[in-house]
Amino acid sequence: MKRMLALLWLFTMSSALSLAGTTYINAGEYKSNIWLWNTDKLIVNGGGSDRVIAWNLSSVEIYSTSLPLSLEGKRGVYDIFLGNNSTLLFSGGATQYIEVGDNATALLTGGTINYLTIYRGPGDSSLVTIDCKDGWQWLSTGGKTTGITGVWHNGTPFQIAFGTPAAPYPPTANFVHVIPEPASMLLLGLGSLMIRRRK
Repeated sequence: MKRMLALLWLFTMSSALSLAGTTYINAGEYKSNIWLWNTDKLIVNGGGSDRVIAWNLSSVEIYSTSLPLSLEGKRGVYDIFLGNNSTLLFSGGATQYIEVGDNATALLTGGTINYLTIYRGPGDSSLVTIDCKDGWQWLSTGGKTTGITGVWHNGTPFQIAFGTPAAPYPPTANFVHVIPEPASMLLLGLGSLMIRRRK
């Protein structure tokens, strides 16, 4: 009986572990309602999905998607929801909406991203980093930052509108970090000039 229970436990654990792992969506593939938990990982390279929801330390890497973005046409990764310490690398393709909250982080380096909303409460460390060429600009309406525009490192222009989280959450722009920062580039330029002058 003990041996049977031990085998049953071992089978249950191995089945649970096999659920965690890496999911791939390649060119020509489309998967609906993808849920990622724990150490699950999703890699998208040419395919699409209507919705990706990542929780509990899971990660999403999107290098390219099917184009043009269309929910009905099953192209792009339409909505991406990140929470509970999950991470996103978005470097190509298209998405309608990215939502970040509950200690999740995202690095955006390319592609088309129409809307971004960050829900960051007290004690939360949610953050989105945008890595692009120098010369980017905040977009504003009525004195409020409503988005960002710039050029990715591959030369492709982008414009991302910021969603407005409901109270008590602060504005999304408060938690968007852009590389390179204009002040950092200025300091780097001044430092280079000072080194040249010394020589």
